[in-house]
Amino acid sequence: MSYVERRFPAPHMRLPFFFNVDEAVGPGAPNRPGDVLLVQVLLGAVLNHPSYAYRDTIPRDGHFNSVTARAITEFQRSWRRMVHRARHLRDGAIDGRVSRAENIGYDRGSEVWTYTIVALNIECKTYQPDLFQALADANSP
Repeated sequence: MSYVERRFPAPHMRLPFFFNVDEAVGPGAPNRPGDVLLVQVLLGAVLNHPSYAYRDTIPRDGHFNSVTARAITEFQRSWRRMVHRARHLRDGAIDGRVSRAENIGYDRGSEVWTYTIVALNIECKTYQPDLFQALADANSP
């Protein structure tokens, strides 16, 4: 099940917490329904925003399918274009997988590593701050 990650706040990214998955989502991954649903919600908030020219509607059903797979790959491509400094996405360049973030990301020499799940959080908070906060409120104890 997905959860709110509070161990690695990134105030410089205006991200005091982020939503993480327990297990990877994507081809060959466990694709647990709660994790897939989180990825679908974040992808929908970002890719279906008018700032993106993404045409497919991302389902919110917790089932990994070809629409969700294409959306993950498209997000990874667009994120790499936007963040031109990034040399790698931590969970594998443009591979269609969203892995569990072990930290918020880090600089290593000239490389900046970013987990896809963290990038999704950053973009969701940027483009849909009300939805991001509503998700946080819904996941608070």
